[in-house]
Amino acid sequence: MSRLVTLAALCAALLPATVSPGQVKLTGVNLAGAEFGHHVALPGEHGKHYSYPTPAEVDYFVARGMNTFRLPFAWERLQRSPGADFDATEFGRLDAVVTYATGKGASVVLDPHNYARYQGKVIGTAGAVTNADFADFWAKLATHYKGNDKVIFGLMNEPNAVPSTEHWVATANAAIAAIRKAGAKNMILVPGNAWSGAHSWTGNWYGTPNAVAMLKVVDPAENYAFDMHQYLDPDSSGTKEGVVSPTIGVERLKKATAWLKEHKRKAFLGEFAVANAKVGDAPGQIGDEAITQMLDYMDANSDVWIGWAWWAAGPRWGDYMFTIEPRKIGTPEQSDRPAMTLLARRLKPATAPAASAAAATPATSAAAAAPATDRAGVRIILAGDSTVTDTGGWGRGFAACVDDAAAVEVINLARSGRSLRSFVAEGSWKKCLDLKPDYVLIQFGHNDQKLDDPAVGPGPGSGYRQFLTRYIDEARAAGIRPVLVTSLSRRQWGPDGRIRSTLVPYVEVVKAIAAEKNVPLVDLHARSIELYEKLGKDGVLALSPLLAPTTRPAPAPAATRRAYDATHLNAHGSQVIGPLVAGDLKTAVPDLAPHLKPAN
Repeated sequence: MSRLVTLAALCAALLPATVSPGQVKLTGVNLAGAEFGHHVALPGEHGKHYSYPTPAEVDYFVARGMNTFRLPFAWERLQRSPGADFDATEFGRLDAVVTYATGKGASVVLDPHNYARYQGKVIGTAGAVTNADFADFWAKLATHYKGNDKVIFGLMNEPNAVPSTEHWVATANAAIAAIRKAGAKNMILVPGNAWSGAHSWTGNWYGTPNAVAMLKVVDPAENYAFDMHQYLDPDSSGTKEGVVSPTIGVERLKKATAWLKEHKRKAFLGEFAVANAKVGDAPGQIGDEAITQMLDYMDANSDVWIGWAWWAAGPRWGDYMFTIEPRKIGTPEQSDRPAMTLLARRLKPATAPAASAAAATPATSAAAAAPATDRAGVRIILAGDSTVTDTGGWGRGFAACVDDAAAVEVINLARSGRSLRSFVAEGSWKKCLDLKPDYVLIQFGHNDQKLDDPAVGPGPGSGYRQFLTRYIDEARAAGIRPVLVTSLSRRQWGPDGRIRSTLVPYVEVVKAIAAEKNVPLVDLHARSIELYEKLGKDGVLALSPLLAPTTRPAPAPAATRRAYDATHLNAHGSQVIGPLVAGDLKTAVPDLAPHLKPAN
């Protein structure tokens, strides 16, 4: 199968992008649809059984900072019989997508999505097409695209159940030789046996391990990488919604990464995903942590990992669990999927296109944007816990308050479950400093209350004060202006109908340090309580995410059966609370006032 980074920027003109040092170079998505319809007699009917991605989809993902599209299609539709010329109509459809996407500066991975088969039979077996037929197919594609270095040749999707791994290597080598004989110098992606799983690259349950046999791949141009796939469900199949653990992605890439380093090879992660339902801050939603850790690991090993492509998007997915196809694309109601919001944090705009990648302003935050010396304007970083994030906090609503997207960049590095201590321990605070913003907004407190976990909660006394003071001192030493934000209050009510907050001890420390060290302060705790009590118990439900069914309490009377998250914010809540932060920030930091919209 199978980072300006503000909402305001979505309305701006497209800006080209590059990838920062230390990041993988290719970041994108599988635009599926042209490979659909294998359940009918091929080629099937275009528009009914299958279809190609549209310019609107390319524009959408380029605008969010992606620079690579893997384009699955069916070999049998393009070449109706072995050795034949390409069907002109079908090739025209494929070529239109390639031409449009590469014209936008993106790279396109051509992906015959055939599992090492033609009409259901494994290449090179009795009664099937031969290695020479496969070579002919690739020679024709190479001849057409050899003048476009943004086109990458993905030899085949997920070979599996072939006679042997060596059998597949011989097939791949035949195609590579034909591509080079045609004069094409384009990069080639070579998959392994057994669905090309990274987790099983060194295994032998399918015969000779890929780690042994794939060393026999021969490319006269030495311009190839291995195409590996990796899912995070229990059996790595990508057919289940579950995510094993927050660290499972890293764990499943480690052996393959070590192999790549040992043999001085490179790889591209051609498919990976988690379900949208597993992205967020509710209990059990660990997909974002798992994906973030896995992609951070790839960035840290970008000497061998050249990039990745999410599975998947495209016009025919509906509500498929992994899709990042936007809802209602091209309409005023267009909206991002949760997983797209997660990925957008890694993507960024820049002032000049890379040699093989161009992208535009993505939707929200970027975990790795260009250093301050490479930009103009003002950079603001948000550092905090889940109540500051784009998916469960006020970050997205704050970003929407930027009035001049060309002059102000908002990067949201807030992460779910983080305290002052753990944010430092995992390296996120260092990342804030390394990005050299002009301002950093700091809000922690919710997870600092976890006194039973010494790795997280320093408590409201000397530990919390010590860490907060450290943040201020280190920010100033780096030439960054810190701004303290008191914690967003939980929506917990006392018997008198007033908010009862357990965060007060932390809030008092923040306010005291702000006064002692002359740091600008946004008292969101007080502002949110004021708002909640004005709205009342029923009114605040409009700001609150509905808890997932598995976390709802036992059946209750119909009027009270639905359970709401009293800590985090839904999309509407972010659009209400974000402007409160922006409005008070205008007063606390007058220099930013011209760049922020008036608060509602």
